[in-house]
Amino acid sequence: MSQTLAKILEAERLLKSDLVEEAAKVLLPAAQSNPKEPNAASLLSIILFRLRRYPQALYYAQRAAALVPHDVGYLANLGLMYSAAGKQAEAKRHYEKAIKLNPLHPESLLALANTALNDSNPSLSAEYCERMLSQRMDAQLCPTYVAALSSMGRVEDAAAFAKRALEAFPDDTLMMSGRASNLNYVWDAAPEEIAEVHMGLGRALMAQKPDETFDYRGQVRTDKRLRIGFVSSDLRAHSVSFFIEPFFAMHDRERFDVYAYSLTRYEDHVSQRLKAMVKKWHDCGPLIDREVCKLIQADEIDILFDLGGLTLSGSLTVFAYKPAPVQVTYCGYPNTTGIPTIDYRIVDSFTDPVDTDAASVKARARGGPDFDARCSEKLIRLDPCFLCYSPPIDAPLPGRDRQHYPAVTFGSFNGNRKIVTPLLDLWAQLMLRRPDARFLLKTFEYKDAFPRQRILEGFASRGVDPARIDIFGPTKGIAEHLAFYERMDISLDTIPYNGTTTTCEALWMGVPTIITAGITHASRVGVSLLHNIGAPELVAHDPANYVEIALELAGDTARLDAYRANLRSMVAASPLRDGAAFSARLGSALTRVWETYVGQAQGAQPR
Repeated sequence: MSQTLAKILEAERLLKSDLVEEAAKVLLPAAQSNPKEPNAASLLSIILFRLRRYPQALYYAQRAAALVPHDVGYLANLGLMYSAAGKQAEAKRHYEKAIKLNPLHPESLLALANTALNDSNPSLSAEYCERMLSQRMDAQLCPTYVAALSSMGRVEDAAAFAKRALEAFPDDTLMMSGRASNLNYVWDAAPEEIAEVHMGLGRALMAQKPDETFDYRGQVRTDKRLRIGFVSSDLRAHSVSFFIEPFFAMHDRERFDVYAYSLTRYEDHVSQRLKAMVKKWHDCGPLIDREVCKLIQADEIDILFDLGGLTLSGSLTVFAYKPAPVQVTYCGYPNTTGIPTIDYRIVDSFTDPVDTDAASVKARARGGPDFDARCSEKLIRLDPCFLCYSPPIDAPLPGRDRQHYPAVTFGSFNGNRKIVTPLLDLWAQLMLRRPDARFLLKTFEYKDAFPRQRILEGFASRGVDPARIDIFGPTKGIAEHLAFYERMDISLDTIPYNGTTTTCEALWMGVPTIITAGITHASRVGVSLLHNIGAPELVAHDPANYVEIALELAGDTARLDAYRANLRSMVAASPLRDGAAFSARLGSALTRVWETYVGQAQGAQPR
């Protein structure tokens, strides 16, 4: 056995044991001294990729592909490294070269499917997935296929496929996560089923967690300001930042130090603004989860926030390691994580009512658990509202151009996956009962022809002329996006998964938003938003009432004009925009949970 081959085998062994840094130390000298060895170069690129040292990873992937230019594996690996380096066009070109050589190469099909999905082209993503899945089930492609179907609006198909895929791959946590996330959109999914799927995911993640732990349950710091850490991929121009910025900007600096662990690969102007508000900012894009945990440990973080949940931007493995004494999930995901190492979840009494609330009684009547029992975390009800909204600084003023858009117009700017079949039924009823009205839809997925056609055909099959439906894809910036609200009279929130940022934007632009109060957190966020701004009359108690409220409002131009004139000031004067009060409430809640932790930790110490 040659010395280089021995180094390759040793590096592979270390990599399989998740000893990535050690693998790099073993293989890097061998690859440097043997520049014509493609296996060493390719493996080293993968190791460097795992370490998120992307420029170096790209260099060695290029070397391997140049040495063996028609090797499908090397081409696909080079595509991955181009993608990691932010060169998406080059990445796509190399993946396409790979599938020309092997039309069923799974890694290349997966990469092309994910690229299409990230580019808001879900039907192309599904096409790539189906090429392989028509031949055999593939564990890596299944979660992407579920996400593509959901983004196309085929939520029910996505749920059915996810269940079937888990029968084939019962221990696949990525597939479990895809199924759990998709269930939030399913119209008639029972609360107990949604809860159990999330809890099952949490159990599986903990069972598969590497042995290494960063458990600090014994740590007690009572003599210093509390150190609050936030882990997120969305500390940039993203919805999550709209809601976390008030605490970053207005937290009590005598009581708290805020630390940010940004998993964002490409920071922007919002990232730069947030950096100026915190004690310390870590660019964790190049780091693996264990290294992020080491940073958190070195900073001696007391309370650590997850802002992603089960979204693709989440990093739940970090939280499974338990790198901080107290861990909290907030804002980025509308359900429990299911992970027992996350201690608390922040909600309010509108989104997650206590047992005596009518919605909770209704939930139990359906056989579902109460809101607290649905979560692996303990709920913190941050009343009166768990959110604080930071509107874009370049938002245009509210207005309604009835000269150019004279017809009364309903609309929704929510994601296509939220527009499920029963919701289309309701919207069609509304349009049939108001034959002079128009309907306006706008979201990223409408770059893709399939979601647009699905909506138009859905209205047509229910007797509504598609010519009355206006559909738009993404616009260049947030100001241009918000300007579209001048074409809309009434925003119709989605059921069962409410909008959050979308609703805040509509209200800020003076557009009344009608929601239906449901029996899950995801279906009650709108209840909190509307009650807190002083517009509970827009909350329907069931789908039929939702249609009636919309029709009544559509027939009252004076009332629509009053909303247009007053909603922004109502939002501005509400808890939803009171950053100082929100920061104080959140700060008090964090102090209480820390005191609870300290009391428990001290009580557990031997006397």
